[in-house]
Amino acid sequence: MFFGSPFVVLHEEVLTHLAADTTIHACLPLLAVSRYWRSLVIRKLVGQFARTETKSDEWLEVGKHFEADLGPGEFLKVVATSFCPEEGAQDTEDPRYYFTKEGKNRESILLTLQHFDPKTMLCTFLPAIEELKIAGFLQLCNESGRPYPDAYKSFAIVSSAWFRPAKGKKWDSELAAAPERFPPCGAEIWAEVSDNKNSRVEEEDKKLHWKDWTASYHTLRIDIDGYRQLVPGMGERVECILAVHDITLPLLDLYRPSKTYSEKQYHESYY
Repeated sequence: MFFGSPFVVLHEEVLTHLAADTTIHACLPLLAVSRYWRSLVIRKLVGQFARTETKSDEWLEVGKHFEADLGPGEFLKVVATSFCPEEGAQDTEDPRYYFTKEGKNRESILLTLQHFDPKTMLCTFLPAIEELKIAGFLQLCNESGRPYPDAYKSFAIVSSAWFRPAKGKKWDSELAAAPERFPPCGAEIWAEVSDNKNSRVEEEDKKLHWKDWTASYHTLRIDIDGYRQLVPGMGERVECILAVHDITLPLLDLYRPSKTYSEKQYHESYY
């Protein structure tokens, strides 16, 4: 029988063939076949992230920020957005944009897989380089120096394994596991800033929007005596940083967003 020990070597060949069919996402249906095939596929899926390493200690200058120099493999990306729930998402808040040449200029943090729990199927990611776990942003505060809560900076969390190249599609990319559908637009982290100068806000294992997604991070506002970025009629902008310590999410969410849509989730940008 095909599942007998003499044919074990063929099992890996089947997986290799499927994984080579454009993307590894062709293996996903095998998760529902049997416990045996499920274990083989999981090992393959985890391996795509586990093999990702920094090629060197050199920092890559991307736009106005620095990123880790990663080798082959998949990774997680925390990226600054301009998403506003009241106005809806623009096309540049479609997560496919963050992997374009222009989108890479946004402040971002790259994270690589550090631990996979086979019992819970949860993956834990840490910053690829500890020194590059921060992203800078400006927080709008009133004249008393208190942040406007509805103006907290937003950050999206996206997986590099969600997409594959697709000429003619928006941003020349599509969901690899569901080419006919659209990814969610929005934010996972709203960077709450302290009311007090030069103070931090700590978040430990904070539950995010999608089920079983958690993140540990902190924000720090940097107030410089004698220096203010005034905004007429509003107050001032204060320099801040977001520092991400770790992110945990389900393995399958690394290959397909928790929710996909039959219609695009953004409106075209006219600015």
